[in-house]
Amino acid sequence: MSISTPECLQIASVLLYDLKRYSEAIAFYNQVLELDAKAASIWIDRGTAFYKLGRYEKAITDFDKAIQLDARNSLAWKQRGFALYRIGHYEHAIASFKKAAKYEPDDVEVAGLLTVLQTSGESQRELQTSQQRLVAVRTEISTAEEKLLLLSSETQAATAQLEYSQAQVRQSQQQLVALRDKIKTAQSQLESSQAQVRQSQQQLVAFRGKIKTAQSQLESSQVKVRQSQQQLVALRGEIKTTQERFKSFKAERQSLDQKLVGMRGEIKTSQERLEASRREQRGLDQKLVGMRGEIKTSQERLEASRREQRSLDQKLVAVGGAIKTSQERLEASQYGSVKL
Repeated sequence: MSISTPECLQIASVLLYDLKRYSEAIAFYNQVLELDAKAASIWIDRGTAFYKLGRYEKAITDFDKAIQLDARNSLAWKQRGFALYRIGHYEHAIASFKKAAKYEPDDVEVAGLLTVLQTSGESQRELQTSQQRLVAVRTEISTAEEKLLLLSSETQAATAQLEYSQAQVRQSQQQLVALRDKIKTAQSQLESSQAQVRQSQQQLVAFRGKIKTAQSQLESSQVKVRQSQQQLVALRGEIKTTQERFKSFKAERQSLDQKLVGMRGEIKTSQERLEASRREQRGLDQKLVGMRGEIKTSQERLEASRREQRSLDQKLVAVGGAIKTSQERLEASQYGSVKL
């Protein structure tokens, strides 16, 4: 599994400043420099690791690279001075400390080192012959080195935190872009759902018109049925009268029988019409039930779209809060870095 650059920097910093495992720290700094060789702070940290291993020439090379990238970096000049002092290049060490003091005039350690080095003699020969001064200088340098390592550790931690905060901000921005795309998609889906609802409403209006027409036809059929029933009642009365006259009027009875057959045919036709009207009524009722189901489905889809919209709004608010928190952390990290 690959490790990101900020994670490599954090691991290297812990190995260098906390665990004192300098060779392992150098391996991680090598990985970082393969990806980013333009950060002076990384060259300084790797040079510090070489310095702690006693590889002063390597350390000086890394400090020189840091100075090429940032000529006003007082820490690079200071570390370079320590390394030069270790290999006996006292005059070059004094020159490096002077550069560090120039770019960081408030550095008390550098000022003290310059005072000790310069008062012990102007030449390498005088410095070497003054053993007591040499011990004092080395003590001052060791103390300054310890303070410098502590400062480098704090600076590295602040830098790593800043890079981590920046990575979080970039990730939050990417999430916000993705969320906006989702919101846009949801809005499109909502508009599509609304269009479908409007279409369903139009269809419903048309169906209601058809239902109204069917109801009018049904009422007309019912009126006809009632008329047929009234006619049937009247016919039954006539039949009863005809039966009473049957005995005396056979000829009239035959005629009446023929009329009765015709009337029965009409009754049957009326009954068939009534049954057809009832079947039509049942069909209309079934269509009405189907339309109500479609309306209910459309309403459920619209409600689901609204719930999804509300959920997306809540997620957007949460992302805004996360971005605000990341920005506050970034500002706090920047404030801590400036303070250091």
